[in-house]
Amino acid sequence: MVKLEAIPDEHFTEPQVGQDDDDYYTDTDSSISDTSSTADDQLNETLLERLSALQDIVPPASRRRVATVTSTGWGWLKSGLKFGGNAAWYLSASALFIVVPTALSMVEEAQMMEFEREQKIQQGFGEISAPEPGADVEAAV
Repeated sequence: MVKLEAIPDEHFTEPQVGQDDDDYYTDTDSSISDTSSTADDQLNETLLERLSALQDIVPPASRRRVATVTSTGWGWLKSGLKFGGNAAWYLSASALFIVVPTALSMVEEAQMMEFEREQKIQQGFGEISAPEPGADVEAAV
């Protein structure tokens, strides 16, 4: 029969070189027992903190690609809005300097034509109703 004997290893009995166990965090420390504090931490976590935590998950090449696409999109949007603002400025200035005076002159011209027409109508009434000088009053009636 074989007899087994435990031989103590001298490396396990000597203290390890390095930081103390109190200051050093290891994977064997259990955070499972402290679930209430992690639940509170998750509730207090902001969106920015959650997005910054994704930095570890997303590879650097993908992050660069997303940053480039986002930057390009914002650039196009900014350029488009600037162009749209300039176009609106030019169109409104053109309307003020060209269209409005033209419309006002057309309205004035229409008023003048109406005034002339009324004058002609009044002159026509004057000729019909007024007797000619030297004409017989009874012949006119």
